[in-house]
Amino acid sequence: LLALLMILPMLSAVFQTALAATQDELQAQINAGKAEANELNSQIDALESQLNAIQDDKSQAMEQKTLLEQQINAQNQAIRTVENTIAQYDGLIAEKEAEVAETQAKEEEQYTLFCQRVKVMEKAGTVSYWDILFGASSFSDLLDRATMVGEIMKYDNRIMDELAATRLELQEQQAALETTRSEQQAEKEDLEARRADLEAKEAEVDQLLAEITANETKIEAAKDELEEAAAEIDAEVARKQRELQALISSGQVSFDPGSG
Repeated sequence: LLALLMILPMLSAVFQTALAATQDELQAQINAGKAEANELNSQIDALESQLNAIQDDKSQAMEQKTLLEQQINAQNQAIRTVENTIAQYDGLIAEKEAEVAETQAKEEEQYTLFCQRVKVMEKAGTVSYWDILFGASSFSDLLDRATMVGEIMKYDNRIMDELAATRLELQEQQAALETTRSEQQAEKEDLEARRADLEAKEAEVDQLLAEITANETKIEAAKDELEEAAAEIDAEVARKQRELQALISSGQVSFDPGSG
Protein backbone atom coordinates (compact mmCIF):
# COMPACT_ATOMS: atom_id res chain seq x y z
CA LEU A 1 0.00 0.00 0.00
CA LEU A 2 2.80 2.44 0.85
CA ALA A 3 4.48 1.72 -2.46
CA LEU A 4 1.25 2.40 -4.32
CA LEU A 5 0.51 5.59 -2.43
CA MET A 6 3.99 6.91 -3.24
CA ILE A 7 2.93 7.05 -6.89
CA LEU A 8 0.30 9.70 -6.28
CA PRO A 9 2.61 12.69 -5.52
CA MET A 10 4.48 11.93 -8.75
CA LEU A 11 1.39 12.24 -10.92
CA SER A 12 1.39 16.04 -10.82
CA ALA A 13 4.63 16.03 -12.76
CA VAL A 14 2.90 14.50 -15.75
CA PHE A 15 1.13 17.75 -16.54
CA GLN A 16 3.51 20.24 -15.02
CA THR A 17 3.32 22.37 -18.20
CA ALA A 18 -0.28 23.49 -18.09
CA LEU A 19 -0.23 25.46 -21.32
CA ALA A 20 1.98 23.59 -23.73
CA ALA A 21 2.70 25.40 -26.95
CA THR A 22 3.74 22.65 -29.29
CA GLN A 23 2.19 19.51 -30.64
CA ASP A 24 5.11 17.36 -29.44
CA GLU A 25 4.83 18.62 -25.90
CA LEU A 26 1.08 18.04 -25.80
CA GLN A 27 1.41 14.61 -27.34
CA ALA A 28 4.19 13.68 -24.93
CA GLN A 29 2.07 14.76 -21.97
CA ILE A 30 -0.93 12.87 -23.33
CA ASN A 31 1.15 9.72 -23.80
CA ALA A 32 2.69 10.08 -20.33
CA GLY A 33 -0.75 10.60 -18.83
CA LYS A 34 -2.10 7.50 -20.56
CA ALA A 35 0.89 5.50 -19.34
CA GLU A 36 0.38 6.68 -15.78
CA ALA A 37 -3.35 5.96 -16.02
CA ASN A 38 -2.60 2.45 -17.28
CA GLU A 39 -0.15 1.93 -14.41
CA LEU A 40 -2.74 3.13 -11.91
CA ASN A 41 -5.36 0.85 -13.44
CA SER A 42 -2.94 -2.07 -13.15
CA GLN A 43 -2.39 -1.22 -9.50
CA ILE A 44 -6.15 -0.91 -9.01
CA ASP A 45 -6.61 -4.36 -10.56
CA ALA A 46 -3.93 -5.72 -8.21
CA LEU A 47 -5.74 -4.20 -5.23
CA GLU A 48 -9.00 -5.66 -6.50
CA SER A 49 -7.36 -9.09 -6.59
CA GLN A 50 -6.11 -8.59 -3.04
CA LEU A 51 -9.61 -7.56 -1.96
CA ASN A 52 -11.06 -10.68 -3.55
CA ALA A 53 -8.49 -12.84 -1.75
CA ILE A 54 -9.17 -11.07 1.55
CA GLN A 55 -12.90 -11.51 1.11
CA ASP A 56 -12.36 -15.23 0.47
CA ASP A 57 -10.29 -15.43 3.67
CA LYS A 58 -13.00 -13.49 5.48
CA SER A 59 -15.69 -15.87 4.23
CA GLN A 60 -13.67 -18.86 5.38
CA ALA A 61 -13.10 -17.24 8.77
CA MET A 62 -16.81 -16.49 9.09
CA GLU A 63 -17.63 -20.12 8.23
CA GLN A 64 -15.13 -21.28 10.84
CA LYS A 65 -16.64 -18.90 13.40
CA THR A 66 -20.14 -20.20 12.62
CA LEU A 67 -18.96 -23.79 13.02
CA LEU A 68 -17.26 -22.97 16.33
CA GLU A 69 -20.41 -21.23 17.58
CA GLN A 70 -22.45 -24.31 16.70
CA GLN A 71 -19.98 -26.53 18.55
CA ILE A 72 -20.02 -24.21 21.57
CA ASN A 73 -23.83 -24.25 21.61
CA ALA A 74 -23.76 -28.04 21.46
CA GLN A 75 -21.26 -28.13 24.35
CA ASN A 76 -23.46 -25.77 26.37
CA GLN A 77 -26.46 -27.99 25.75
CA ALA A 78 -24.47 -31.07 26.82
CA ILE A 79 -23.30 -29.25 29.96
CA ARG A 80 -26.88 -28.27 30.82
CA THR A 81 -27.97 -31.88 30.35
CA VAL A 82 -25.20 -33.14 32.64
CA GLU A 83 -26.02 -30.46 35.20
CA ASN A 84 -29.65 -31.59 35.22
CA THR A 85 -28.51 -35.18 35.67
CA ILE A 86 -26.21 -34.15 38.54
CA ALA A 87 -29.09 -32.28 40.16
CA GLN A 88 -31.23 -35.41 39.91
CA TYR A 89 -28.50 -37.49 41.49
CA ASP A 90 -28.14 -34.89 44.24
CA GLY A 91 -31.85 -35.30 44.95
CA LEU A 92 -31.60 -39.10 44.97
CA ILE A 93 -28.54 -38.98 47.24
CA ALA A 94 -30.36 -36.65 49.63
CA GLU A 95 -33.31 -39.07 49.71
CA LYS A 96 -31.01 -42.01 50.43
CA GLU A 97 -29.28 -40.05 53.17
CA ALA A 98 -32.67 -39.34 54.74
CA GLU A 99 -33.66 -43.02 54.44
CA VAL A 100 -30.35 -44.13 55.96
CA ALA A 101 -30.79 -41.70 58.83
CA GLU A 102 -34.38 -42.85 59.37
CA THR A 103 -33.41 -46.53 59.30
CA GLN A 104 -30.49 -45.92 61.64
CA ALA A 105 -32.81 -44.10 64.02
CA LYS A 106 -35.25 -47.03 63.95
CA GLU A 107 -32.35 -49.42 64.52
CA GLU A 108 -31.16 -47.42 67.52
CA GLU A 109 -34.73 -47.18 68.81
CA GLN A 110 -35.22 -50.92 68.48
CA TYR A 111 -31.94 -51.56 70.27
CA THR A 112 -33.01 -49.23 73.06
CA LEU A 113 -36.33 -51.05 73.38
CA PHE A 114 -34.49 -54.36 73.47
CA CYS A 115 -32.19 -53.14 76.22
CA GLN A 116 -35.14 -51.77 78.16
CA ARG A 117 -37.06 -54.99 77.79
CA VAL A 118 -34.11 -57.08 78.99
CA LYS A 119 -33.61 -54.66 81.86
CA VAL A 120 -37.26 -54.92 82.82
CA MET A 121 -37.19 -58.66 82.55
CA GLU A 122 -34.10 -58.82 84.76
CA LYS A 123 -35.18 -56.29 87.35
CA ALA A 124 -38.98 -56.47 87.45
CA GLY A 125 -39.72 -56.29 91.19
CA THR A 126 -37.47 -58.62 93.04
CA VAL A 127 -37.58 -61.25 90.33
CA SER A 128 -34.48 -61.38 88.17
CA TYR A 129 -34.24 -62.56 84.60
CA TRP A 130 -32.87 -65.85 85.83
CA ASP A 131 -35.74 -66.14 88.35
CA ILE A 132 -38.13 -66.13 85.41
CA LEU A 133 -36.41 -69.25 84.18
CA PHE A 134 -35.57 -70.97 87.45
CA GLY A 135 -38.86 -70.00 89.04
CA ALA A 136 -40.70 -72.42 86.83
CA SER A 137 -42.98 -74.82 88.65
CA SER A 138 -42.25 -77.67 86.31
CA PHE A 139 -39.98 -78.62 83.50
CA SER A 140 -42.67 -77.85 80.92
CA ASP A 141 -43.21 -74.46 82.62
CA LEU A 142 -39.47 -73.90 82.39
CA LEU A 143 -39.52 -74.68 78.70
CA ASP A 144 -42.48 -72.36 78.20
CA ARG A 145 -40.76 -69.57 80.05
CA ALA A 146 -37.48 -70.12 78.18
CA THR A 147 -39.33 -70.28 74.89
CA MET A 148 -41.14 -67.02 75.64
CA VAL A 149 -37.94 -65.24 76.61
CA GLY A 150 -36.11 -66.71 73.60
CA GLU A 151 -38.87 -65.73 71.23
CA ILE A 152 -38.87 -62.16 72.54
CA MET A 153 -35.10 -61.94 72.20
CA LYS A 154 -35.21 -63.65 68.81
CA TYR A 155 -37.84 -61.18 67.61
CA ASP A 156 -35.78 -58.22 68.82
CA ASN A 157 -32.64 -59.61 67.21
CA ARG A 158 -34.47 -60.25 63.94
CA ILE A 159 -35.87 -56.75 63.84
CA MET A 160 -32.46 -55.25 64.54
CA ASP A 161 -30.82 -57.51 61.95
CA GLU A 162 -33.41 -56.47 59.36
CA LEU A 163 -32.91 -52.80 60.19
CA ALA A 164 -29.13 -53.19 60.00
CA ALA A 165 -29.40 -54.98 56.65
CA THR A 166 -31.71 -52.25 55.34
CA ARG A 167 -29.32 -49.57 56.53
CA LEU A 168 -26.37 -51.28 54.85
CA GLU A 169 -28.33 -51.70 51.61
CA LEU A 170 -29.32 -48.03 51.64
CA GLN A 171 -25.73 -47.02 52.31
CA GLU A 172 -24.60 -49.14 49.37
CA GLN A 173 -27.22 -47.52 47.15
CA GLN A 174 -26.10 -44.11 48.36
CA ALA A 175 -22.47 -44.95 47.63
CA ALA A 176 -23.41 -46.11 44.12
CA LEU A 177 -25.32 -42.88 43.52
CA GLU A 178 -22.39 -40.82 44.76
CA THR A 179 -20.05 -42.72 42.44
CA THR A 180 -22.29 -42.09 39.45
CA ARG A 181 -22.67 -38.48 40.49
CA SER A 182 -18.88 -38.13 40.61
CA GLU A 183 -18.67 -39.58 37.11
CA GLN A 184 -21.23 -37.04 35.90
CA GLN A 185 -19.27 -34.25 37.56
CA ALA A 186 -16.09 -35.41 35.81
CA GLU A 187 -17.95 -35.46 32.49
CA LYS A 188 -19.20 -31.93 33.14
CA GLU A 189 -15.67 -30.72 33.85
CA ASP A 190 -14.46 -32.38 30.64
CA LEU A 191 -17.25 -30.66 28.66
CA GLU A 192 -16.40 -27.32 30.24
CA ALA A 193 -12.73 -27.80 29.30
CA ARG A 194 -13.73 -28.54 25.70
CA ARG A 195 -15.99 -25.48 25.67
CA ALA A 196 -13.13 -23.32 26.96
CA ASP A 197 -10.92 -24.64 24.16
CA LEU A 198 -13.60 -23.85 21.57
CA GLU A 199 -14.09 -20.37 23.01
CA ALA A 200 -10.33 -19.78 22.79
CA LYS A 201 -10.41 -20.83 19.13
CA GLU A 202 -13.38 -18.55 18.53
CA ALA A 203 -11.43 -15.66 20.09
CA GLU A 204 -8.57 -16.38 17.67
CA VAL A 205 -10.99 -16.35 14.75
CA ASP A 206 -12.48 -13.07 15.98
CA GLN A 207 -8.98 -11.59 16.11
CA LEU A 208 -8.29 -12.87 12.60
CA LEU A 209 -11.58 -11.37 11.37
CA ALA A 210 -10.67 -8.03 12.94
CA GLU A 211 -7.30 -8.06 11.18
CA ILE A 212 -8.86 -9.09 7.86
CA THR A 213 -11.48 -6.35 8.16
CA ALA A 214 -8.82 -3.76 8.98
CA ASN A 215 -6.74 -4.80 5.96
CA GLU A 216 -9.82 -4.82 3.79
CA THR A 217 -10.65 -1.25 4.87
CA LYS A 218 -7.11 -0.06 4.16
CA ILE A 219 -7.01 -1.67 0.72
CA GLU A 220 -10.44 -0.31 -0.18
CA ALA A 221 -9.31 3.19 0.87
CA ALA A 222 -6.12 2.87 -1.23
CA LYS A 223 -8.14 1.56 -4.18
CA ASP A 224 -10.57 4.47 -3.92
CA GLU A 225 -7.67 6.92 -3.80
CA LEU A 226 -6.01 5.36 -6.85
CA GLU A 227 -9.31 5.34 -8.75
CA GLU A 228 -9.75 9.02 -7.96
CA ALA A 229 -6.21 9.76 -9.15
CA ALA A 230 -6.78 7.72 -12.33
CA ALA A 231 -9.98 9.62 -13.00
CA GLU A 232 -8.12 12.93 -12.59
CA ILE A 233 -5.43 11.78 -15.03
CA ASP A 234 -8.06 10.62 -17.54
CA ALA A 235 -9.74 14.02 -17.29
CA GLU A 236 -6.41 15.80 -17.79
CA VAL A 237 -5.55 13.58 -20.76
CA ALA A 238 -8.91 14.42 -22.31
CA ARG A 239 -8.28 18.12 -21.71
CA LYS A 240 -4.85 17.91 -23.37
CA GLN A 241 -6.36 16.02 -26.28
CA ARG A 242 -8.93 18.79 -26.72
CA GLU A 243 -6.12 21.36 -26.55
CA LEU A 244 -4.19 19.48 -29.21
CA GLN A 245 -7.29 19.24 -31.38
CA ALA A 246 -7.80 22.97 -31.01
CA LEU A 247 -4.25 23.61 -32.22
CA ILE A 248 -4.83 21.39 -35.21
CA SER A 249 -8.16 23.04 -36.01
CA SER A 250 -6.71 26.56 -35.77
CA GLY A 251 -3.90 25.67 -38.15
CA GLN A 252 -1.21 26.17 -35.57
CA VAL A 253 -0.10 22.62 -36.18
CA SER A 254 0.71 21.60 -39.75
CA PHE A 255 1.32 18.17 -41.18
CA ASP A 256 3.45 17.17 -44.11
CA PRO A 257 1.53 14.28 -45.74
CA GLY A 258 4.51 13.47 -47.96
CA SER A 259 3.82 11.24 -50.90
CA GLY A 260 1.63 8.86 -49.04
